[in-house]
Amino acid sequence: MLASIFSLNVIQTALELGCIYALVALALFLSYSILNIADLSTDGCFTLGCAVACQVALTGHPFLALLAAMAAGVCSGSSQLFCRRASASRASSPASSQTPASTPSTWP
Repeated sequence: MLASIFSLNVIQTALELGCIYALVALALFLSYSILNIADLSTDGCFTLGCAVACQVALTGHPFLALLAAMAAGVCSGSSQLFCRRASASRASSPASSQTPASTPSTWP
Protein backbone atom coordinates (compact mmCIF):
# COMPACT_ATOMS: atom_id res chain seq x y z
CA MET A 1 0.00 0.00 0.00
CA LEU A 2 2.64 2.55 1.03
CA ALA A 3 4.91 1.44 -1.80
CA SER A 4 2.45 2.77 -4.34
CA ILE A 5 2.09 6.12 -2.56
CA PHE A 6 5.81 6.77 -2.21
CA SER A 7 6.88 5.76 -5.66
CA LEU A 8 10.09 7.04 -7.19
CA ASN A 9 8.17 9.35 -9.50
CA VAL A 10 6.41 11.10 -6.60
CA ILE A 11 9.66 11.58 -4.71
CA GLN A 12 11.39 12.97 -7.81
CA THR A 13 8.54 15.42 -8.43
CA ALA A 14 8.59 16.54 -4.80
CA LEU A 15 12.33 17.17 -4.94
CA GLU A 16 12.02 19.13 -8.18
CA LEU A 17 9.30 21.36 -6.77
CA GLY A 18 11.25 21.81 -3.55
CA CYS A 19 14.32 22.99 -5.47
CA ILE A 20 12.23 25.41 -7.53
CA TYR A 21 10.54 26.87 -4.44
CA ALA A 22 13.93 27.10 -2.72
CA LEU A 23 15.07 29.42 -5.52
CA VAL A 24 11.98 31.59 -5.00
CA ALA A 25 12.63 31.69 -1.25
CA LEU A 26 16.26 32.62 -1.87
CA ALA A 27 15.20 35.46 -4.16
CA LEU A 28 12.77 36.77 -1.53
CA PHE A 29 15.47 36.56 1.14
CA LEU A 30 17.98 38.45 -0.99
CA SER A 31 15.54 41.20 -1.90
CA TYR A 32 14.50 41.57 1.73
CA SER A 33 18.08 41.70 3.01
CA ILE A 34 19.17 44.27 0.40
CA LEU A 35 16.08 46.49 0.16
CA ASN A 36 14.82 46.05 3.76
CA ILE A 37 11.31 45.50 2.41
CA ALA A 38 9.54 42.29 1.48
CA ASP A 39 9.47 42.45 -2.31
CA LEU A 40 6.71 40.00 -3.15
CA SER A 41 6.84 40.72 -6.86
CA THR A 42 9.41 37.91 -7.10
CA ASP A 43 6.64 35.34 -6.92
CA GLY A 44 4.70 37.07 -9.67
CA CYS A 45 7.74 37.35 -11.94
CA PHE A 46 8.52 33.69 -11.38
CA THR A 47 4.97 32.61 -12.20
CA LEU A 48 4.81 34.85 -15.25
CA GLY A 49 8.08 33.39 -16.53
CA CYS A 50 6.76 29.85 -16.06
CA ALA A 51 3.55 30.66 -17.93
CA VAL A 52 5.41 32.29 -20.82
CA ALA A 53 7.88 29.40 -21.00
CA CYS A 54 5.05 26.85 -21.12
CA GLN A 55 3.23 28.69 -23.87
CA VAL A 56 6.33 29.12 -26.02
CA ALA A 57 7.48 25.53 -25.41
CA LEU A 58 4.07 24.22 -26.45
CA THR A 59 4.49 25.95 -29.80
CA GLY A 60 7.59 23.84 -30.38
CA HIS A 61 10.45 26.12 -29.38
CA PRO A 62 11.92 24.89 -26.07
CA PHE A 63 15.14 26.93 -26.21
CA LEU A 64 13.29 30.07 -27.20
CA ALA A 65 11.01 29.43 -24.22
CA LEU A 66 13.91 30.03 -21.83
CA LEU A 67 14.77 33.34 -23.44
CA ALA A 68 11.12 34.41 -23.53
CA ALA A 69 10.67 33.49 -19.86
CA MET A 70 13.72 35.53 -18.88
CA ALA A 71 12.51 38.48 -20.95
CA ALA A 72 9.06 38.32 -19.35
CA GLY A 73 10.59 38.23 -15.87
CA VAL A 74 12.84 41.20 -16.66
CA CYS A 75 9.91 43.21 -18.04
CA SER A 76 7.79 42.39 -15.02
CA GLY A 77 10.53 43.28 -12.55
CA SER A 78 11.45 46.51 -14.31
CA SER A 79 7.83 47.65 -14.45
CA GLN A 80 7.56 47.01 -10.71
CA LEU A 81 10.75 49.02 -10.16
CA PHE A 82 9.35 51.87 -12.25
CA CYS A 83 6.12 51.91 -10.21
CA ARG A 84 8.05 51.86 -6.93
CA ARG A 85 10.30 54.75 -7.95
CA ALA A 86 7.33 56.78 -9.19
CA SER A 87 5.50 56.33 -5.90
CA ALA A 88 8.63 57.13 -3.89
CA SER A 89 9.21 60.37 -5.80
CA ARG A 90 5.57 61.32 -5.36
CA ALA A 91 5.79 60.72 -1.61
CA SER A 92 8.91 62.88 -1.27
CA SER A 93 7.49 65.87 -3.13
CA PRO A 94 7.30 69.06 -1.04
CA ALA A 95 3.54 69.48 -1.48
CA SER A 96 2.73 66.17 0.14
CA SER A 97 5.18 66.44 3.03
CA GLN A 98 4.16 69.84 4.38
CA THR A 99 2.93 69.71 7.95
CA PRO A 100 1.87 72.58 10.17
CA ALA A 101 4.50 73.96 12.52
CA SER A 102 2.36 73.42 15.60
CA THR A 103 1.20 69.86 15.24
CA PRO A 104 -0.67 68.70 18.33
CA SER A 105 1.11 65.92 20.12
CA THR A 106 -0.63 62.88 21.59
CA TRP A 107 2.30 62.05 23.86
CA PRO A 108 2.13 63.26 27.48
